[in-house]
Amino acid sequence: MHFAGRKEKKNPDHVYSPIDWNDEMAIPYSRGKTLSEKLLWELSKEHPQLEVVSLNPGVTIGPILTTDKIMSMGNLISLLDGSLVKSGANAFVFSFTYLCDLSEAALKSLVSDFAVGKRFLFCQSRSNFSGLKLARIVEDLYPGKFLLPDKNKGGATINYIENSYDNSLAIELMGRPFTTVEESLRDTVNNLLELGVVKFNKNL
Repeated sequence: MHFAGRKEKKNPDHVYSPIDWNDEMAIPYSRGKTLSEKLLWELSKEHPQLEVVSLNPGVTIGPILTTDKIMSMGNLISLLDGSLVKSGANAFVFSFTYLCDLSEAALKSLVSDFAVGKRFLFCQSRSNFSGLKLARIVEDLYPGKFLLPDKNKGGATINYIENSYDNSLAIELMGRPFTTVEESLRDTVNNLLELGVVKFNKNL
């Protein structure tokens, strides 16, 4: 999702909505995503016959079909494989998106007049998350099955905000509530276990 930027630094309690853009673009990855979407909307103004919709997901999780090129779930995998126990979880906050919900919304956006001309902030929850927060949810779902970090890297503190993202427009497009965070994680972890990408810790 390319919404983060100086707004968050100026006001940690800022609630992100579809009107927000990344006003910092500190790395090529976020710069590329932001500028490419802006170009899309500029082209739509020049060519009004184009019906444009933009779905902006967060960190995307969900069942995968192949173990090739699974970088998008790298943070979750490193959380589950025990490699972050000593160093601690990555100390940043994010929204995340369940792949199955996103796929359904993509299909609906192709046939929905409501979606045309709109940007959708597509995230499972209005609150923000961190690696450590996800680790605690995983521990609740699979008690004692994974060796999980219990701290953030460098002892950093995280500002959790229950109302960090306004995803109401995306919910309206879906026509139903998003899949719960717990169900999304359980589905993802079970899939990674089945594919052998991660394993239960034998020492636990």
